[in-house]
Amino acid sequence: IPLSMFFNTTTCLLYTSTIYFSFFFFLMIRRPPRSTLSSSSAASDVYKRQVKMHQQMGLNMIRVWGGGLTERPEFYDACDQLGMLVMQEFWMTGDNNGRWAGSFDWPTDHELYLACALDMIHMIRPHPSLILWCGGNELWNVNQQPNVSSADPGDPAVQMRLLSNLKQLVQTHDPGRPFISSSMSNFTDFDPEFALAPKDGNYGINSAESYFSRNPGLYFANRSSMSSLESLGFQPEIGSVSTPVVESMQRFMSQAVLNHFPRNSSSPIHPVWQWHNYEPYRSPDGIDQLFRFGHPESATEYCMHAQMAQLMQYQSLYEGFQHKAWIWYTAVLFWKSQSPWPNLRGAFYDHWLEPTGGFWGVKAAAGERIHVQMNLQSRGLAVISRSFDSIQAKASWSWWRPWNSSQVGAFHHSQQLVIQPNGVTDVRETVQFPTSEEDVLVLRLQLVSSNCILSNNEYWVAPQGTAPEESAWARLRQWKPKASKVALNVLNVTTVQRPDGTISSHLSLNHSRHGQPIALMTRLKLVYGTNKDIYQDNYNDNRVLPTWWSHNYFSVLNEETKHVQFEC
Repeated sequence: IPLSMFFNTTTCLLYTSTIYFSFFFFLMIRRPPRSTLSSSSAASDVYKRQVKMHQQMGLNMIRVWGGGLTERPEFYDACDQLGMLVMQEFWMTGDNNGRWAGSFDWPTDHELYLACALDMIHMIRPHPSLILWCGGNELWNVNQQPNVSSADPGDPAVQMRLLSNLKQLVQTHDPGRPFISSSMSNFTDFDPEFALAPKDGNYGINSAESYFSRNPGLYFANRSSMSSLESLGFQPEIGSVSTPVVESMQRFMSQAVLNHFPRNSSSPIHPVWQWHNYEPYRSPDGIDQLFRFGHPESATEYCMHAQMAQLMQYQSLYEGFQHKAWIWYTAVLFWKSQSPWPNLRGAFYDHWLEPTGGFWGVKAAAGERIHVQMNLQSRGLAVISRSFDSIQAKASWSWWRPWNSSQVGAFHHSQQLVIQPNGVTDVRETVQFPTSEEDVLVLRLQLVSSNCILSNNEYWVAPQGTAPEESAWARLRQWKPKASKVALNVLNVTTVQRPDGTISSHLSLNHSRHGQPIALMTRLKLVYGTNKDIYQDNYNDNRVLPTWWSHNYFSVLNEETKHVQFEC
């Protein structure tokens, strides 16, 4: 790579508002001029960035929702280039095509609708990323009795004829690609020839442990668990919370509104927060997954607690589903992974392409080709392999106290494992919480083969059992007054600017002071600015977005060095 120029760090700031620590690394770069790109090239750049976000997390499919539209050709180009599969739906949804509202007779002009559908088929069928056609979102099978509130819901048979014509179009003009009529239908009389799933959801936060049960967060009408529903293998959508970082929140909320952040689980929600689709953090087990880290005293604290809760939520969601890959599940799709407008529900990165803690939770679970993880219910270990080769390796784990970075006991090792290709290998040994400890600990996992580290993973773990766990999280909040700043040293920085203007850098961080707390939730941020701007703290949210980090929201132990790469 041609080396055109070097940059050096100007300063680094470190501060804390609770037991986690945010470390900001500043690199001086000039703000680029306003874009003069054509609309086509600008669209291509936007799509590539969005698709790359999904690729960086380790996801491999994007669903184009039936209540929306056909994306521009640049979207499918980006998916082709970045190896992202596409599930493409036509333009119908149960939200307004008869199931819950609107009419089964819509659209009224079937001839025009089918002509538009044929245009879309011709436009995107050459793309290798296209893997599946779907007639629409959550449509209703004619053989089932719809329950609609519309005064004139129309005739479900009309919609079925349109779906039949769509299927014929696909089979004629794009033979070989599968077509399914609906993403979801109904579990009482499920027809797998009509829909991918008998049920989808849920759309709120769940306890991290619940994702290791079958069909987490789903209940029958009598509130009994849907864990017995075996026909739900392809989960077409599941959703949960989303809160951007405070700098992004300040872009679409005034400070006065932002200061009305929820103070506890029963706080009234400000109308502006509701307008942006606020989703509470209280899970069905009655625990608020945000306030378990303490009651925030500022909007900045609230947003940081939210990043912690999102990281735990989405790491456990994807680890829970992939632990039962090809046993219970064949796929899980998230609603909605991106943020089409500034919102507080269901997104892994915000409207300005700043990742949330949820992004890094997904990446922690799905971003490795070989991945070691823990079942949060049984405390058993498993290795998830996306490799086509069988591998021999050993798993190891260790416990650490967050408040002084001291190790609890010795390192533990599994027996030699034969990791099966493209599957799940359970580890015989289980992880035992140290009996001498009553507080939340950091658990580090590694998978090692021939002295090569294949996988790293980390959890915050409390003693098992309702009462011990609740009191442990309560003590976690009590550490807040004792928390102090942690000195992280920047050992070296190597930066190059490529001919296309892309900046690529590598930096090393070291936590060198013995006895200090673990630097939990270390956040790196790149900004435009000068020394004067940074020292006066008035750089006015000059973040460089997007910045592609190899790691973020990570922990650094005493005497540990962390290597991070980034591009912008």
